[in-house]
Amino acid sequence: MTSPSPNVTEYHPASDNYSITYQDGDSEVMSHSNTLKYMRGTKQYQDYHENQKALYSAFHTAVSSTTSQSDTVPENYKDARATPDVADWMKARDIEMGKL
Repeated sequence: MTSPSPNVTEYHPASDNYSITYQDGDSEVMSHSNTLKYMRGTKQYQDYHENQKALYSAFHTAVSSTTSQSDTVPENYKDARATPDVADWMKARDIEMGKL
């Protein structure tokens, strides 16, 4: 698992902050100390990526252990009508039909 590589687009010396742009087009301003988590070889980089791996593992475990039959997406209208959460599927249907 890797994080998107940010690019520094501007340095703000008065505040010691950097404008950062990510590969997906998102951007933010962050402090020098916060940018260290993206610099390979720093302790902050190692700590950040170990934390990200632990969070991913915990999330994956939580999601995997809580999935039930009603978490599957019905393949057609008839199957949606037969699920325990039929009211939610019908509400979603009404919303989507309203967008047409």
